[in-house]
Amino acid sequence: MTDFPEEGFRFFATLPRQAPGSDARTRSVLRKLPPLPAHPTVADVGCGSGASTMVLAEDLKVPVRAFDISPILLDVLTERAAARGLTDLVRPEVADMAALPVAPGSLDLLWAEGSAFILGLEEAFRRWLPLMASGGVLVLSDAVWLTNSPPPEAVALWQEYPTMGTSADAIARAEAAGWRVLFTEVLEPEAWDAYLGSIRAALAQPHALAPDFAAALETEAAVWDTARKTYGYLFLALQAP
Repeated sequence: MTDFPEEGFRFFATLPRQAPGSDARTRSVLRKLPPLPAHPTVADVGCGSGASTMVLAEDLKVPVRAFDISPILLDVLTERAAARGLTDLVRPEVADMAALPVAPGSLDLLWAEGSAFILGLEEAFRRWLPLMASGGVLVLSDAVWLTNSPPPEAVALWQEYPTMGTSADAIARAEAAGWRVLFTEVLEPEAWDAYLGSIRAALAQPHALAPDFAAALETEAAVWDTARKTYGYLFLALQAP
């Protein structure tokens, strides 16, 4: 994501989230996980401005290392954490998710909502498994096809993510990489509505995005309107050996 334009980071920093999701879904998934150790080591990878980071810190009441490549987004995270009284628990760190500054075998919980696509699902599974403590849990959400026959406009939208598959494909890749699947669930469409609605609202205001970048965001929202039943985000809760 290092080639992502700075004006893009600044635009997304104004949004509540940088990917579809919801606090309610984050909490729901978190509460279904096996019990964590008494003092777990927790990381939120590709955290953006920290929507899920805040939930993790509030609910677990432990420090959360919040990794993102963008200092712009992490500055917003820092401000939001302070506003919610979470400065002592939220630990922003600039880092590439392909080379996290994490000791092998040290993470009890790695969270990655809507960010694993940057590496690709198989690469994320491969790179992150060695970082996990025995029995550690990875939770991520990633785009999947909800039909075997997606419409052309949806296929065109996701052509830059050529490894995107079905839920069954994602599960098979996780298991092949050595993870145990605890459970999966599909993110509710209303979360996509809220996310894309925030993009539309921001595009309606003065912004510094290049015309082609803005047009791509408008296309993303328009395709969702017509093809919303054909793709979505799958949450995978996985456990390391």
